[in-house]
Amino acid sequence: EETRTRLAAALPDAEVRVLRAVAESTAQVLLRVRGLLYASSLVILGIVAMGVATTLYAIVFDRRRDIAVMKALGANEAQVALLLIAESAVLGLAGGLIGCLAGVGAAEWVGREIYQASVSVKVAVLPEVLLLTVGIAVIATLFPLRLAHAVSPAAMLKGD
Repeated sequence: EETRTRLAAALPDAEVRVLRAVAESTAQVLLRVRGLLYASSLVILGIVAMGVATTLYAIVFDRRRDIAVMKALGANEAQVALLLIAESAVLGLAGGLIGCLAGVGAAEWVGREIYQASVSVKVAVLPEVLLLTVGIAVIATLFPLRLAHAVSPAAMLKGD
């Protein structure tokens, strides 16, 4: 309605009307597309979280001997967990920064090459994206922490 009012003011000799059927069908299509984008974003975030958890699980599995040494030297479960969570948070932050830079670069290239237009970057989104990547990395670390908790220094270091 606001757009109709502006058009009517700009074109005083024309009859400006809103075609409700077209506007409503367009709105329905846009709402469905938006819903699909949200759903696909959630699926992608789930896949990313599973991939990060699997990678961190492999890291913890490879570091079982190091974790056993830390425990044998007096580190408690909370200290080991804090170390692993801090490492994954730093990796999540680095991945988020690299991903943002690569995404902006790719969007700028696509915008320039295909649409002959520049891409406007909203810097205010960067902290949200970085918080999301760090959050996913930290949450994904919670699963491999069970493996780190199960490491027994005596069994792991036997024979060394």
